[in-house]
Amino acid sequence: MTANCQKIKVLRPVGAQPSPNGFFIVFLFFLFRVSPFALQLSRYDFGRSLVGILASLLAERAGFLAEGFEAFMTTQSTAGSAPRASAIAGVFPPTISEATIMTVWPSVGATSLGQWLGRLFRIRSGCGPITVGRLALLASMPLGLMLYLSMRLPWAIRRYRLTNRRVLIERGINPRVEQYVDLDRFDAIDLVVNPGQEWYASGDLVFRRGPIETLRLPGVSRPESFRQTCLKVRQSYVGVAAAQAHLA
Repeated sequence: MTANCQKIKVLRPVGAQPSPNGFFIVFLFFLFRVSPFALQLSRYDFGRSLVGILASLLAERAGFLAEGFEAFMTTQSTAGSAPRASAIAGVFPPTISEATIMTVWPSVGATSLGQWLGRLFRIRSGCGPITVGRLALLASMPLGLMLYLSMRLPWAIRRYRLTNRRVLIERGINPRVEQYVDLDRFDAIDLVVNPGQEWYASGDLVFRRGPIETLRLPGVSRPESFRQTCLKVRQSYVGVAAAQAHLA
């Protein structure tokens, strides 16, 4: 949601249990808050009010605290598994322990169908505020929801994780590594925005060592911040490794 929307917190008494449908409804709440339809409405004053009202009703019906989709997915992905160490300077050097620094999630723009919809939504032809892109957005909501849900299935959900040793692509609620690249196996990261991805503010991050592509992260949401973090962590990792080699 935009910065103009207030953060919604719904508290319940200690010991109170959510309604039987609470978990399902709060799941709908998260889907609604990040849906393209809600984001599109939020560009207008009346849209922000409507989104806030609907989100409040869903959150109130759920009966427990809604902190945001990212926190929800992180809780689900770590349920039943051993807690991961946090990357704290001076506490977890790469030679001793692998620690998570940053985790991001691919957007719908990572798929070919999502990119096609993004190109369609950007068509500005029409009459006044009624454009082909906005009509297509309303008409394709069921398709977009199915696409989004298909990316969030327990066995299909993916995440991109940066640690103090490498960059990984993981899949599943209990994450398993599909691909990775060590921090000393790339020296540049290219940002490639394919047609249609700009509508989702996403792009592909291409890790290169010279002319060789060592890893590609498709459809990273707001990719520049993750790109800069990867480069800074890589610079620190290579510098420490060079200093240790010199001392040895």
